[in-house]
Amino acid sequence: MRTIEPDSAALIVRTFAHARVEWNGGMSKGGPAMNHVARAGLLAVFSYASTVAAAPDEIRVYAPGMLTRDRYEIVTRLWVESWRSAFQVPTRAARDEALSALKTEALRRGANALTNVACLTDDAPFPGAGPHFCYALAIRLK
Repeated sequence: MRTIEPDSAALIVRTFAHARVEWNGGMSKGGPAMNHVARAGLLAVFSYASTVAAAPDEIRVYAPGMLTRDRYEIVTRLWVESWRSAFQVPTRAARDEALSALKTEALRRGANALTNVACLTDDAPFPGAGPHFCYALAIRLK
């Protein structure tokens, strides 16, 4: 995963510092509560920026059995972990679009790889013309 650029980080720090001064009515000293708010805001921005900056192409897909269980930790089972999947699943017009959406969701949840990927299509009435649905195990390599 890519990290946030140093120039962007400096801009974010300056923005939060400016907001902190305005929050305190123009005074340069802030109370402990404002320090916690500023730190929490910075943490949220940095963690979000590092996740969003990465591209879905950086998610590797491993076939079942390529990795031993001690080499990764499971983040989630994408799109089949909820009871809602019995009624509605995200489908795409093409298989590549479905895989790209799967990788994007894995990135959003903090995974850096996928394994046990399975793609299904609704072949009625024309084979291969129906919507595509892919699901997988989102993992974080150790």
